[in-house]
Amino acid sequence: MNTSKPMEWYPRRLQEWIGRQLGVHGTLSVKEIEGGMSNEVYAIDIDGHRWLLRKPPSRLSHHSAHNVLREYRILDTLQKTRVRVPKLIASCEDIAVIGTPFYLMDNVSGVVVGDRLPELYRLSPDSHGGFGFAMMDALIELHSVDWKLLKLADIGVEEGYLDRQVDRWMSQYTTRKFRELPHLDTLAQWLQENQPPAQSPVLMHGDYRLNNIIFSAQPPARVLAIIDWELTTIGDPLLDLALALVFWSGPDNDWELTNPRLPGRGWLKKLPPGVELAAYYADKTGRDLSNLDYYCILAAWKLAIISESRYARLMVTDSSAMSNNALKEFAPRILEAAHQHIP
Repeated sequence: MNTSKPMEWYPRRLQEWIGRQLGVHGTLSVKEIEGGMSNEVYAIDIDGHRWLLRKPPSRLSHHSAHNVLREYRILDTLQKTRVRVPKLIASCEDIAVIGTPFYLMDNVSGVVVGDRLPELYRLSPDSHGGFGFAMMDALIELHSVDWKLLKLADIGVEEGYLDRQVDRWMSQYTTRKFRELPHLDTLAQWLQENQPPAQSPVLMHGDYRLNNIIFSAQPPARVLAIIDWELTTIGDPLLDLALALVFWSGPDNDWELTNPRLPGRGWLKKLPPGVELAAYYADKTGRDLSNLDYYCILAAWKLAIISESRYARLMVTDSSAMSNNALKEFAPRILEAAHQHIP
């Protein structure tokens, strides 16, 4: 049995569970995959089977934010739709196995696009625009599912979603307040005073962005699976679109509020402008995007609070963590950008 580093749970118990539940036996290899704001992901290899294991942290900070069994249920329901989700293998509620609930899913054979472009795409510059439009198509499919027919009405807020956002997230920040954040209160007041009419509720992902999507390993760009569904709820579709645009690094994107223009990311100029993606989404869905600025500011403001929560947890559990410097600056930087973006 192999692991990449010391772990807070015992892989041998998982190996025994896999043997009992799935009839798969052999040497188990476990490797943690870095990334993600909350739940943990591990690559599992046993007897030629390669799966991903998703679990909450062993030291839960907030149970509702790490409910992997809720996430499993949503993904299981979506298996029968056109929404791009990984194939599920099994779930486990018994915390005696690894200390928390968990589930297994297919290890989708594709690529995640980040600061570095996958090799086969670097050789085909004309293919880069496909990332954005494929991402929009997958989002449109998600927002088109009949969540009532799928019996998902109980997973989150249906009516009044926007009404609850500012109070809910401010409460989360003040309850676990670690430090003062610039512009947080000013933006909260602006968001409350300028709230637009609500859109018809949809099943929304909650953390929809380029690096939560697995694309085909070679051009043309195809979305194979959307990952990280822990924030999924019934809510406003334009907040999903806004978050995607807030992270989008295409040229002339007035909505990009998170990513600095770093040296060495020259390939990003090959991506379509954010305004083209927004127009594409509007054309395909018929939704009114006249208040998109509001949604982008709300998305950035929420993201700052989520990031700050993670930074505070890391400072308590591991003050020497290498990622602390980046996390320390992230919330203030995105709040400054959102404040400057107020019309």
